[in-house]
Amino acid sequence: MMPLRCAIAFWSVSLAAGATALAGHPPITLRDQQGKNVLDSARPISTVQSCGRCHDTRYIATHSYHVALGSDETAAPGAIPSGRAWDWSPGPLGRWDPLTYRYLAPPGDARHDRDLAEWVSTYPRHVGGGPAQCIGLPKADGVEMNCFLCHTPKPDNETRLKELQQGRFDWANTATLASTGLIRPVQGGWAYQRQSFMADGSLQASRLGIREARSENCGLCHGLTDRGEQPLRLDLSLRQWSTATEGQVFSPQRICESAVNLRDKEHLTRAWDVHAERLLECASCHFSINNPAFSEPKLGHLKFEPRRLAPGQYLEQPSHQFARGHTSPGGLGHDFDGTMRRCEDCHTVAGTHDWLPYRQSHFARLSCEACHISQVYAPAVRQVDWTLLTPSGQPRIEWRGIEGDPADPTAEVTGFRPVLLPVQGLDGRSRLVPHNLIAAWYWVEGGQSPRPVRLADLKAALFQDGKYYPDVAHALAIGRAVLDTPDKVEAVRRRLKAVGVVDPQIEADVEPHALHHGVGPAKWAIRQCETCHAADSRLSQPFKLASYMPGGVLPKAVGGSELSGDLQSADRGLTYRPSTRQAALYVLGHNRWPWVNALGGFSLLAVVVGVVLHAGLRIRVAQQRKKRGSPPSHSASRSPRLPPPPTGNGSQSASTPPPAESS
Repeated sequence: MMPLRCAIAFWSVSLAAGATALAGHPPITLRDQQGKNVLDSARPISTVQSCGRCHDTRYIATHSYHVALGSDETAAPGAIPSGRAWDWSPGPLGRWDPLTYRYLAPPGDARHDRDLAEWVSTYPRHVGGGPAQCIGLPKADGVEMNCFLCHTPKPDNETRLKELQQGRFDWANTATLASTGLIRPVQGGWAYQRQSFMADGSLQASRLGIREARSENCGLCHGLTDRGEQPLRLDLSLRQWSTATEGQVFSPQRICESAVNLRDKEHLTRAWDVHAERLLECASCHFSINNPAFSEPKLGHLKFEPRRLAPGQYLEQPSHQFARGHTSPGGLGHDFDGTMRRCEDCHTVAGTHDWLPYRQSHFARLSCEACHISQVYAPAVRQVDWTLLTPSGQPRIEWRGIEGDPADPTAEVTGFRPVLLPVQGLDGRSRLVPHNLIAAWYWVEGGQSPRPVRLADLKAALFQDGKYYPDVAHALAIGRAVLDTPDKVEAVRRRLKAVGVVDPQIEADVEPHALHHGVGPAKWAIRQCETCHAADSRLSQPFKLASYMPGGVLPKAVGGSELSGDLQSADRGLTYRPSTRQAALYVLGHNRWPWVNALGGFSLLAVVVGVVLHAGLRIRVAQQRKKRGSPPSHSASRSPRLPPPPTGNGSQSASTPPPAESS
């Protein structure tokens, strides 16, 4: 182990010195699952064996919620917080997603939509390992955790996904290196280019470009991340998850320099994300929880945590449990909820926001994102309809923030203003956070174990030889090809019953997606008081959810958030209108609470009545005294005047007593 320790120590020094591309990384021998050099065995690469000679790959694989995807947090169906009646895991493995219709039924379920192998082959956002190594198919050893996907600069994710879709699970990780020139496709697998290796069969780490994970690697699964010099382009698909669900783009490029046909783009001189512009990476906030560079005291009386890992220890056993923010209950990796650094951990409000009155009141009620992500400049999904598939077998998807066909690069992008919803933070306070709301409609099979209708059953009910069944086509002939009338709904319901679906019913969800990326510079934040403190406050602006409601079914909120507002249907569409009253907020200049107005009016009336009554009484008293000839009440307190002394010859001194009468 001494060479290993020396290598790790040398690598640690390189990292500490700020070396790029991990210049101190030792040569790598690519090995198969038996530990043999792949040049000799010609078998698929085992990342566990290849990287495990220096790193504890088994520790890493068992300390990563990206690997587990909820397989280590299973529960009985319906027992997942904020989940649905058929959810049995907080992660994508057992939590049904109405956007992608990916659902793995619990073990032992006879009517599963897809088995584990089918789930692995169709779910594109899994790094391998965990449940993917338990497939149990002949000639398939499962999919190991893919180190190349995150730790090489240009992983070929598309080729990897093709291998998974074709069921060649053992070759999937190897295919990730297709763009390096180290391998070439052959019949039934891949062959290694021996001339690219060193004489001893090993490979220079620089040949693979081994490095720490960058934002571009995270973007393969999480959304559009771009640091290139070419104008940025949007790919509106669910593959770019955060972009599709939240309209988030992590790029330092100026919006006006992108290739997006955005309205008034010439005035948008800011970057897509100010943190990307400042050269931050995803790992700057979502770091490994045992990274010694980010260690914080676990005891309140400590200012420094001396029990942190040494660099060599960390490189041997780096936890892949990444710090995460505070999200709704029932989410993946809930044990690490709130471990990520927030805005206030890096930014100080001292000496800033001087223009903002009542700063503490605003900070207590508003998240930083509420003002600093006031506008989203990319489209996001608004509505997903699985009740009636298109002839190509896909759901109908509507996007907000774009006018025209999302597949058309010339369609005008307008962006959208997110809706603010109250979210309770770790400190117990409820603050307004910007969200995008996505409404989804789908069929649910009734009975003792309700669940979404299997996609195979839905296709079998709707299509015959690639076309709608005649009775379905006849019902759809009138009006739009959506289930917006009872006749259309009943036509599809009959077809579902014909293929064995028990008591099919339409259900609908509204799922909030919080926005935390796409932050602009400070001068782009909201500064106008009337934006919120006015009759037309943004806090009560309507937020359109759908242009039609399949079956007339109103959706319900899921995902651990309550909608503090009302769902309003108009013209067969659906709109959400926030309510500050339901959010327990009183916004000066906007809210008009009747009891406050009544109390104020009563107080004013009482003052007026009191003044009038007091003045009337004084006037009346004055008039009564005037009639009696008495002086006004205000002179009663003065000393009475003495009558003037008598005048004339017979006058006597005032001090002389009058003469006595004679008897």
